[in-house]
Amino acid sequence: MAEPSPITTPPIEGLPSELVAHIAVLSVWGPDSSPSLEAFSALSRTSSHFYNILNPLLYQHNFTHHQPYQSCVLWAVEQGNIDTLKRARSYGADLNIDGSRDEAGFTIPLRSLAGGYIATALHLSIRYGHMDIFNYLLDENVDIEVPSRGLCLCKFGGDPKTYPLHWALSHSTNPRFAQELIAKGAYRVAEQVPAIAYMENMEAHSKPIERLLQRSEPLAMGASLQYAVRNKRSDLVRELLEKGADITYRNPASGETALHVALDDQDADLEALKLLLAHPEVPLAITDNDGALPIHSCASKPALVEAMKLMLAHPNIDPLASDRTGATAFDIAAKSDSAPMFSLLVRHPAVNPYDEEQWPGDKPLHLALKCIGDSLDIVKFLLAQPEAHVSLPGLDMKTPLHICAANEALFEHAKLLLAHPTCSIERPQNDMDISGTTPLLYAVESGFIPMMELILSQPDIDVSTADETGQTPLHVCASIPALFEIAQRILAHPSIKPSRGDEFGATPLFYAAKSGDLPMIELLLTQPGINVSEANNVGQTPLHVCAANPELLEATKLLLAHPDIQTTVMDRDDMPPLAFAVESGSIAMFDLIANRPEVDISSLFDDGRNALHMVCSSEETEDSKRFAEDLLDRGVPINDGLETWGSPLYCAMEERNFEIALMLLSRGADPKLEIDARHHWGHLHHLLWKPHPRQTELLRELLAKGAEVNRQTVDYMSIYHDTVDFDFCGTPLAFALFGAKNVECMKLLLRAGARARAMAGSAGQGKTQSIIAALFQNFPDDTTIEEAVENIKEGVILLLRRATDIGRFGEGATALELACDGAHYAENWALLNLLMEHATILNIDPDYVQELSDEYEPEAVEIKAALARFKKKLLA
Repeated sequence: MAEPSPITTPPIEGLPSELVAHIAVLSVWGPDSSPSLEAFSALSRTSSHFYNILNPLLYQHNFTHHQPYQSCVLWAVEQGNIDTLKRARSYGADLNIDGSRDEAGFTIPLRSLAGGYIATALHLSIRYGHMDIFNYLLDENVDIEVPSRGLCLCKFGGDPKTYPLHWALSHSTNPRFAQELIAKGAYRVAEQVPAIAYMENMEAHSKPIERLLQRSEPLAMGASLQYAVRNKRSDLVRELLEKGADITYRNPASGETALHVALDDQDADLEALKLLLAHPEVPLAITDNDGALPIHSCASKPALVEAMKLMLAHPNIDPLASDRTGATAFDIAAKSDSAPMFSLLVRHPAVNPYDEEQWPGDKPLHLALKCIGDSLDIVKFLLAQPEAHVSLPGLDMKTPLHICAANEALFEHAKLLLAHPTCSIERPQNDMDISGTTPLLYAVESGFIPMMELILSQPDIDVSTADETGQTPLHVCASIPALFEIAQRILAHPSIKPSRGDEFGATPLFYAAKSGDLPMIELLLTQPGINVSEANNVGQTPLHVCAANPELLEATKLLLAHPDIQTTVMDRDDMPPLAFAVESGSIAMFDLIANRPEVDISSLFDDGRNALHMVCSSEETEDSKRFAEDLLDRGVPINDGLETWGSPLYCAMEERNFEIALMLLSRGADPKLEIDARHHWGHLHHLLWKPHPRQTELLRELLAKGAEVNRQTVDYMSIYHDTVDFDFCGTPLAFALFGAKNVECMKLLLRAGARARAMAGSAGQGKTQSIIAALFQNFPDDTTIEEAVENIKEGVILLLRRATDIGRFGEGATALELACDGAHYAENWALLNLLMEHATILNIDPDYVQELSDEYEPEAVEIKAALARFKKKLLA
């Protein structure tokens, strides 16, 4: 039997390509039940036969399965690999890929856009400068007007989608890209945005520009018309208009029409402007993106007078039209200080310069005066109109005369206004603006005498008319020394009211006195009917003002020399000028007023004080001490005023003016006379609430004259020393211990009869305690340092020797209890050691020591032992 023929495997090269591809897919199947592209690619490179079969499959997988931004087409362009690009094309790639996404790709946020941008291969070839790839793409007839997004930040009318021609013109340094695109028919840089609209100053693209100018699309022709106008090519303007170019086309970035463009330049092409204005659809009423009409653009440029003549000659022009802000061509021309332009506008037959409906705010006369330097001829023209009148209210109710009065450059204009026939009827010299200000007041404030004299010369002028603050022209003069000459002229007018008050009731004399302007004061005081003592709204006269300021001594002399001066007028606080002189601290000022025969320096003021009280309550200086002595020498009572303020001595003690207090005691002040309705503090409390170098000396004097040593305060006083805050009330002895920390003062008080066992109040507890307990109450346990204890140690020892209680006494915690708590809970034994060392059975009951020890828990061994030793000592 014959041997069977061996099975032979055919060579792989002989297998069908489809079978090889299927075998390849199966052999690279991954664990995720899909073929591995990396393995597939590796297999394709194992032989040229596999490569020829499998590589096209890899490309096709990229075409069908990958995102556009992952396209091998775009990768090849970015890398400049034209061979890969051509191979992809041969395998069926779309060379327009990623340029034709749906509209959503152009509306979602850029940060959410896969790949970060949308662009075709043509965009990228320009971006990366690959001219060979660019030419290949054009040869393959790719779409040359497909939008991109995200490649740059440029926008046209808010639209971020840009065409390849934009990249070629704006972002490439190689002009050939733009030239080739335009030769292929590209003419837009974005949708509805022709390239010619953005080709200013592009000398490198002169040939492409000429091609673009020949485009016949309506969009292109409208933009070409603007290009021709901007570049002053009137022949091209005529040609484009004849071909039907859209004269109303608006630039998408600026919103300008061709007519706006014609008026953009100070050197306008009048021939082109005439051609545009002759067109039946000339866009006179179309605004740009800023809301401006062509006439507004023209009015803003003083050089375009001839252009404005052409504009105003058009039958459909509206010279009164407003822009978005409400400004008209008149406003704009005025702000540009263009007299010829303004003059043209105001002479237009449609303009009535005095029509309230046409001019709800400033009229042409106001605008000319406010803004135009060379406006005299315009003013003459306006005043010559049949409807002219001079009391013409504008913004803020200002008339033309108000404007002139505030500006000396308008003196001749003011003459024209005041010479107008309507002036005698309307009396513009007395008109008030919205603030109540008259032209005369503006003239006075400007300081220009000829203007003021011109207005003063008008019949029936009221020189005392006040503004909304009640200020008259004379008030202004009285406040400014430089206006003396103007004040003279105003005061010479028969209608002057020299004592008229403003909204504060202050007369011109009041202001002159306050500034110390002696010539002005003298001038005002010579006026008939002047009220030298006219009071303001708070009852103060010019003399009050001067008396309060030592530098106004000479002004005070002038006032006092007037025969009608009243020196005893009380202000709203019942204070006469003498009181102000006392508060000023000036003996010379005081002497001037005090030496008047009608002034009684010994009498009490209505508030219950006399001059001595005020000096004693002021800051203590060498002058105030001399002042107080001077008052005593003049016989001012030393013990008056007890019902309200206390005696002068009490005032000095309250302000801690101890030098003055010693002087008062030496002159007979009685320290037993004391009252203070606010605190019920006595002289000694004021002396001892904090340290002072002369404390001990002054205390001796007070005690020698019978000061009360056991007076109890009613309210509390917080005293700060370093970090310790004492909050207490009590007797002078408590103040000496807590506040002054002055043992010598404590000894003096005890010798004078102070009760060592008297109780002191503790604001923290709201109860009364022994003096030592109240002191310990205010020592924070954890901050009782050795230095703080040393400050009070000597005083505490003194009190202990005087049998002051540290046990049961009054209310609240006892001194021993507070000291024990500090030792036990804060481990601070300073206070307890002080008591145990110096206290005796006279200060505490030994049974109380035992009771206190029993209150501590058994574990408190240390504190119990200490108290046991203390009890033993007391019983020894």
